[in-house]
Amino acid sequence: MSDAAETEHLRDEVARLSAVAKATERRLRATHAVARALAEDAPVGEAMPRILGSLAAALDAKLAAFWQPDGDVLAVAATYCATAGERATWEGLCASKQLALGDGLPGRAWRERGPTWSAGLLALGTTSGVGFPAMVAGNVLGVIELCFTRPEPPEDDLVEVLRTIGAHLGQFLRQAQATRSAQMTARELAEERQTLRRLDEVAQRIYAQREIGSIAQVVVDTGTELTGAQFGALFYSSTAPHGAGELQWATCGVERTQLDKLGVTRRSGAYAPILDGKGPIRIADVTQDPRFTRSALDRGVGEAAVPMKSYLAVPVVTRAGAVIGGLFFGHAEADQLSDEDLGIATQIATHAATAMDNARLHADAQRLIKALEKTNVELDQFAYVASHDLRAPLRGISNLAQWIEEDLGTSLPKKVAEQLHLLRGRAARMDKLINGLLELARIGRARQQSERVDVTELLHETIDLASPAPQARVLMIGAMPTIVAERIALQQVLLNLITNALQHARRKDVLVRISAFERADEIELVVADNGIGIAPEHHERVWQMFQTLSSRDTVETTGIGLAIVKKQVEAAGGRAWIDPAVREGATFRFTWPKRSR
Repeated sequence: MSDAAETEHLRDEVARLSAVAKATERRLRATHAVARALAEDAPVGEAMPRILGSLAAALDAKLAAFWQPDGDVLAVAATYCATAGERATWEGLCASKQLALGDGLPGRAWRERGPTWSAGLLALGTTSGVGFPAMVAGNVLGVIELCFTRPEPPEDDLVEVLRTIGAHLGQFLRQAQATRSAQMTARELAEERQTLRRLDEVAQRIYAQREIGSIAQVVVDTGTELTGAQFGALFYSSTAPHGAGELQWATCGVERTQLDKLGVTRRSGAYAPILDGKGPIRIADVTQDPRFTRSALDRGVGEAAVPMKSYLAVPVVTRAGAVIGGLFFGHAEADQLSDEDLGIATQIATHAATAMDNARLHADAQRLIKALEKTNVELDQFAYVASHDLRAPLRGISNLAQWIEEDLGTSLPKKVAEQLHLLRGRAARMDKLINGLLELARIGRARQQSERVDVTELLHETIDLASPAPQARVLMIGAMPTIVAERIALQQVLLNLITNALQHARRKDVLVRISAFERADEIELVVADNGIGIAPEHHERVWQMFQTLSSRDTVETTGIGLAIVKKQVEAAGGRAWIDPAVREGATFRFTWPKRSR
């Protein structure tokens, strides 16, 4: 693989890892936002609008609504709209509807009893949506509807996050119903809220860690505390899914040798479902469970091992579905670990898997960044050497041609003079080509200091650099903005476009008109000329390297200028294109952020 290909591969890999990390962070924000809202001491009527707002903000949704079953239909109970001027419209639209089973996005989520997606034009300009039920014990107690202004694909990770949030909301709604019917005491509500608070704190502690070993220890310590177990352990593979690498462990309240005697890491009996990813499992008394063999019991309750009767365990499964270990808890007394404890352990295991995935991604990203930095240094060194070694013979060729002309003087044959002139022109073109290639290679790798740029002043300087012929004119049409940008990068784009217009117009009285349009967070600059124009079938081709529509002997050019323009604009966060609606001359347009990103 060439240096350039390897560099591009490394950049793509860093971009992929960054996208995965951003998606993960987005889903975690949604989970934490709901957890914090649920932990507040507020009734459903007050809590749900805040939950909708938090979810919409975390997942970048424009609209949100909470629907509750009312007999055979769904009726709206709370709404959210990110646009203040459309809130009343959205609220009225939802209030006017009652959705039967299967009707609309909420009705389909009610019927399917799981996250349901919709694409196409929806309410108030949104183009995609998702609905998911708030469920507990198999019963749908409500449906959340979210609508987006961009495509929101049904990713597996997001599906699992919405299922988890739906389970939390279902528990919250069940508690609210029980409170209203006096079936749940104030003490139980306080305990549930406290559990939610503690789970949120645990999640934050887990995600604050960067090393897999530190994550594992926090997971087992907090899990043992929250479940009330006497001991706990997390067995995991730090480099590969379980079975592909050696297991490591973190323990709390017990030694590894004692767990070995219990047989926790063996694929047999009650332990097999966890290590195979088929859990979770809870056993009130292992001494009464036939899945524990006599030998396993001897190891578990004997003097040499840790005594255990209550037992629960959950697999630790990555977003990709790979089992990387198991989370185990035990207690010496029977029936001490409840279904609620199993639910807590399951949530902690989910956080553990996500945090470990993030830690691996972070480590991989750091490794790739270091490799990319090393490659960039090597490329810089190569570019310097190549520039020096290639230019030296070019200067020799050009000087030799000039000396021949000077030595022969008037006796130089006309044909030879033409050939020497052509030779010097080709050498000059090669020198420009080397310069262009070096400029193209540097774009995006060496960022410049952003500064306040008066585009009017910058254009005056750039037009002077372009040195138009006396008959040519370069005009600024209208006012030009002032922005914060990398000055040299923006000037390089403008200089290439102006020079391109002057060179390829094929007329001495070429007129180049430059105008600007301001938007919310970017400007659009337009460079138009009255030249021969560019046929629509060539609008994409001209942006490629070494592509020219005229012979290089007709117009002295390297064919790199527009490639530099496109790469520089995209590196700044904008885009460049040729206006297809213009039929006379050529009109180039590009956008540039008002503030450097």
